Amino acid sequence: HLTLDFFGAVQPQLTACIEAAGDAVVLDEFVLGLREAICWPRQRLWVAQPAYAPGALLSLVGQLNRQLSVCGFEPERRRYRAHLTLARKAPEIAPVAFQVDWTVGEFVLAASCPGHRPRYRVARRWALRAARTGLRESANGQ
Repeated sequence: HLTLDFFGAVQPQLTACIEAAGDAVVLDEFVLGLREAICWPRQRLWVAQPAYAPGALLSLVGQLNRQLSVCGFEPERRRYRAHLTLARKAPEIAPVAFQVDWTVGEFVLAASCPGHRPRYRVARRWALRAARTGLRESANGQ
């Protein structure tokens, strides 16, 4: 998964506000070009990251942060670092270059599930506009 915002433990009464923030996002699907896998030694993570964060991804994060401020969430003060977690408790390795173009057609609200390993449950999904259009067109046989 690619984290857009992290909330930590959330009071159940805030769920509707978080979902309303997702409902307010207006954005077309976009391509995220992942270009290298690197180790973040302090966090002991192996992550895939893009050469740069595309404007559409930054717009998605920005829209969510603005809407979530209504719910009382403060945006992260550090610059957003787009990354896809590949492994936790990873040994330090040399960076690996590769090229994967990921079409981002939706985003989700995920909740972590208790247990030994990190597991997530998708609580809600939002399709981005081109994905919504594509679904409607294929359903109509166009």
